[in-house]
Amino acid sequence: MPIGALIGAGAGLLGSVLGGNAAEDAANTSARAQLEAARIAAEAQKFRPVGVTTRFGASDFTMDPTTGYLTNAGYNLSPDVAAARDKFLNQSFGQGMSLGEQGLQGAQSLFGLGQQYLAQSPQEAAQQYCAAS
Repeated sequence: MPIGALIGAGAGLLGSVLGGNAAEDAANTSARAQLEAARIAAEAQKFRPVGVTTRFGASDFTMDPTTGYLTNAGYNLSPDVAAARDKFLNQSFGQGMSLGEQGLQGAQSLFGLGQQYLAQSPQEAAQQYCAAS
């Protein structure tokens, strides 16, 4: 084989090796860039609450200082609204007790009616109903 052909083959082989290394480097660079873009996008999509304050109170968000993630969300009532809430709850609690007692009495009354009905045959209950009408 002539020397020129050998030199040409060697140069071609060297070019192929160098071209392969360049393609691998380009693929690695592209992969690193895609990973970094995904990391940046994930960071940008994290929930970052904004506090809200109104006449009735203010929001309260707690963030983990290490991770930056939201760990707690709440709402703090203003003192006058909290006092009104407590007053209304105390009033309704008293009503709820009397309503509960009324409900218990009503249930007992229905239970008594059911016992009376079961003490009679259906025919006797029908006769009694027709006689009362």
